[in-house]
Parts: sequence; structure tokens; C-alpha cells
Amino acid sequence: MSRRRCIPLPGQPGEPVGFACVSGPLTDTDRAALAEADRALRNQTDEDPTMTDPTPPDDEPAAVDLKVAGVDGWYLILRKIREEKARLEIVEQQARDAIEKALGDAVDGVIDGRPVVRWHHTAAPRRFDKKALAKDHPDLIEKYTVVGKPGRRFELVDPKDGAQ
Repeated sequence: MSRRRCIPLPGQPGEPVGFACVSGPLTDTDRAALAEADRALRNQTDEDPTMTDPTPPDDEPAAVDLKVAGVDGWYLILRKIREEKARLEIVEQQARDAIEKALGDAVDGVIDGRPVVRWHHTAAPRRFDKKALAKDHPDLIEKYTVVGKPGRRFELVDPKDGAQ
């Protein structure tokens, strides 16, 4: 098993803005992502991003070239982080399942006599059944429903097939 290394992502001279952790040698893709992130960070401004109307005007472009915008390195970093996060979530669940199995009905798990995990019993959840209310009193649903502002969903798209 290779040792994990954390490489600083440059910000201001001598002040990293974060770290990219890798296990094993850097690949060419990793090097390219770090170089793009470095370039993007050095070219960024302190301007506040402007909020956009959730319904874009007809003349707004449908797509922005991230390479031209100077943020393609950030895209590569985000994709790598999401892949690592998904892998870590699986490992986390396996660890939790093993610990919960060992705990059985016990509340505390200890190592060398010191508590390190606690698995409490909680009250049963109480949920509001909106479907039943809508069936029995549709007028109340209409009267008390508040519609918020539309938002935007951010998704990474697989560049190979366009799928998420």
C-alpha cells in the first residue's frame, strides 16, 4: 500500500488555499489539474460573484468553455474529490457497520477503557403526512402552500457520454 501525500494547492505566495491528497505517484492528469488550479488561483479576482436570475434570458449563452474561463483545473479537482468522496463513503459505511455489529445492544464502545463511540437509542420520528392532509383537506394545502424561488442544481457531467 502506498503512502498518502498531500500537495499544497497554491494561493498567495507561501499561503496554500488547500491540499490535494494522493496515494502513489502523481499521474499526468493530476499534474495537469494542479497546474490548472495554480493558474486559476493566480488569475482569480476578489470580486463578489453576481447572483443570476434563475430563469436566464434568451440571449444568455447555453454553455461556457471552462478552459477559456480559466477554471478547467478546478473542474478536474472537483471531479477527483467527488470520486475520492464516493470511495470514502463506502469505506466509512463498512467501518460503521462493523462497529455497530460489535456493539450489538450496547450504547458505548470503548478502547482501553475509554469511550470512543456512542450509539444512542433515539425517539421514533414523527412526520407530517402531507398526502393524507391533501386527500382530506385539499383547501388547506392550497391555502398554506408557499412557493419559494427557483434554484439551480450543480451536476458534474461525464465528458465521455454526457451522463451525470
